[in-house]
Amino acid sequence: EGLLDDLDTAPLVQDINNKIEAIQGLDGLGPALRWLDLSFNRIAAVENLGGLSRLEDLSLHANRIEAVGDGLSGLGTLGVLSLGKNLIENTDLLLPARNLPKLRALDLAGNPCCADKDYRLFVLAFFPKLVFLDRAHVPSADKETAAEAYPNEIREFAEADSVRDGTAACPSFAFVAHPSKLDRRREGASAGRSA
Repeated sequence: EGLLDDLDTAPLVQDINNKIEAIQGLDGLGPALRWLDLSFNRIAAVENLGGLSRLEDLSLHANRIEAVGDGLSGLGTLGVLSLGKNLIENTDLLLPARNLPKLRALDLAGNPCCADKDYRLFVLAFFPKLVFLDRAHVPSADKETAAEAYPNEIREFAEADSVRDGTAACPSFAFVAHPSKLDRRREGASAGRSA
């Protein structure tokens, strides 16, 4: 429990290094809150953010987060997301965030998943609108290379998204790759590139 329970409506909130274990008490801030920094706490889950409809910048740096889950759904104005120095081991656990329409800056540096040799390619393939990844500018050539490395997976996710959104030609069928399938395909793609 931190200062979040006592806040009045404000456009920005910073509550860092306060031993917060869960995101809560933000309900009354929804329409006004633009910037939220809950870095250096003990947060394990990305949750209770759905009412922050105008949030543009979210920092959950240096917490205990292992996956994004559906905790970012509804954040249509989110442009900057910092999840650096958390416990995210697998890049597939970031995929729910790929549907954030305005996301342009994503910081994941310091997570175990960053050690994967294809980390950057994978993230850029599934987050093609990024301008900054891990606080570094993303050249267009890097995005093109990433898209070429995962064409089938990108197509499958686009088809699944269109079914979910009701824009598919045949909404009765969608294939969504299971994370273990993505891992195997990624390994095969890496082997093909290194040959």
